[in-house]
Amino acid sequence: MNTDELVSKSVYMLQEVKANFKNPVILWSTGKDSTLSLSLCREAFFGKVPFPVLHIDTGLQFEQMYKFRDKIAKDWSLDLIVEKSDKAGKLSPSQETPNQVCCQTLITDTVRGAIEKHGFDAMIISICRDKQPIRNSERIWKRKKKTGTPYYSLQVYPVFNLQTDFGADSSCTRINPILHWDEIAIWDYIQKMEIPVNPMYFAKDGVRYRSLGCHPCTNPIESSAKNIDEIIEELKTKGPEKSGKSQEDKDKEEIMRKLKAMGYM
Repeated sequence: MNTDELVSKSVYMLQEVKANFKNPVILWSTGKDSTLSLSLCREAFFGKVPFPVLHIDTGLQFEQMYKFRDKIAKDWSLDLIVEKSDKAGKLSPSQETPNQVCCQTLITDTVRGAIEKHGFDAMIISICRDKQPIRNSERIWKRKKKTGTPYYSLQVYPVFNLQTDFGADSSCTRINPILHWDEIAIWDYIQKMEIPVNPMYFAKDGVRYRSLGCHPCTNPIESSAKNIDEIIEELKTKGPEKSGKSQEDKDKEEIMRKLKAMGYM
C-alpha cells in the first residue's frame, strides 16, 4: 500500500467517525503514532482537529513529553483534556506494585473514568500493525459493552461498514485509524509532511528512544540515528517497536491479554 492509499484510508475513517458519532475523542500519548493521527485529523478537517484530545497523565512521563504536549496543543489549537489518577505521583512499578497493577490504575482506570465523565461514545487510538503481537491483534472497530466489569468485546466492525447498529449496550467504540500503517511508513510520512515529533526519538550520546511512555518502564536503545532517514535505515534491521520497553511482565502475552480485556490501549 503506497502513502496516498494509507492516508486516504485513514482520512476516510476519521471523517466517518465525525459523521457517525456524537461525542468522539482522540487519545494522545504525545508519541509519534498518536501525533500522526492528530496530523491526519488536521488533513481530514482543513487544518483543525475537530475532536477533544485526551491525554492521560500518569505523573511518570518524561519532562520532554509534557513540554511537547503543551507546545503542540498550543500550536495546533487542540481542545486538550488532561486526566490524571488520584494515585498519580504516588504509584510506580515496584516489587510491591507490578507493572500490570500500575498500568491498570494509572492508565486503564483513568481512561475508563474519562469515558464515563465526558460521555465519549467513540475513542480514536493509534496502534500501527507492527506493534507488540498482542496489540496488533486489534481490529479497526471494537465495542465496549456495559457490563459489571467493562471490557472490549471480540465483535469486529468492518473498516468501511459504518451503518452497523451498535445497539443499546454500546458505551464506547474503540477505533484504530492507522492500523494499516507500519513504523517505517509512519516515519516516512512524518518526514514528508514535516510533522513535529519529540526530540527523544533522535540519538544523543549513542542512544535514543524508540517508544515513549512512563520513565520507570521505558529504556533507550543503542542508536546513532540522528535524523529520520537514519531511523528508517535502522528500523530495517530491528524487531517490533515495543522492544524498546523494559516492562517484561506487561509484555508477556497473557498479562497483555488481561490488560487489554480491562481496556488497556
